[in-house]
Amino acid sequence: MSEAGRQTVIEAVGLAKIYWDGSNSLKILSDISLSVYKGEGIAVIGPSGCGKSTLLNLLSGLDRPTEGAVRLLGKELGRLGEAEKARLRANGVGFVFQAYHLLPEFTALENVMVPLLVAGRSEPEAAQKAALALAEVGLTERAGHYPSELSGGEQQRAAIARAVVNDPEIVFCDEPTGNLDPGTASGISELIERLYRQKGRTVVIVTHDERLAARATRVWELVGKSWRPSGTARPKEDR
Repeated sequence: MSEAGRQTVIEAVGLAKIYWDGSNSLKILSDISLSVYKGEGIAVIGPSGCGKSTLLNLLSGLDRPTEGAVRLLGKELGRLGEAEKARLRANGVGFVFQAYHLLPEFTALENVMVPLLVAGRSEPEAAQKAALALAEVGLTERAGHYPSELSGGEQQRAAIARAVVNDPEIVFCDEPTGNLDPGTASGISELIERLYRQKGRTVVIVTHDERLAARATRVWELVGKSWRPSGTARPKEDR
């Protein structure tokens, strides 16, 4: 717990990421410390190449920091083995990517079932929960279609359904509207906003989309040579 009793679900202290090419080094992030509280919608913005996606990967445990530590859902990631981190992500974290990452040989329903089956749910239970998740994103009538038969917006809706079907506490989104036209992106932005404003999930969004960022409860801009989050809060009243 932190600020006025709010529950901290992500905490980073002194994060840095350095890539090496022989004797040459490239520092992407330096000395970043931050806290994310339950139910927040955080937008991370900044120019291309500033380290936004790198930060997302560090916070979610997909990558290891060169320096510093991350605590995710009460667990210090640096103290966990790869199998333990995978279980933590499977049980408490969902991901939405720019490129959707749907399996082309599976229908929308089957794609959404995958996390449940991996978690050991029975096929009938997985199908039932996947159908409910697809209904929430408006894809009931497209459940039996393959990704190649879906529009970009429909594929991203299916990806969001897959990300939340296990009822994760945290959803990480990496440029979720990046491949979409403005009209379709607006609909996806509304779905993502609903996750934290109505469903109570915590959402961290890397984006170039100013309209999506404007919906966030807080906005962090990676700036300067060390790419520190500005920490500037842009609160919005619940709708």
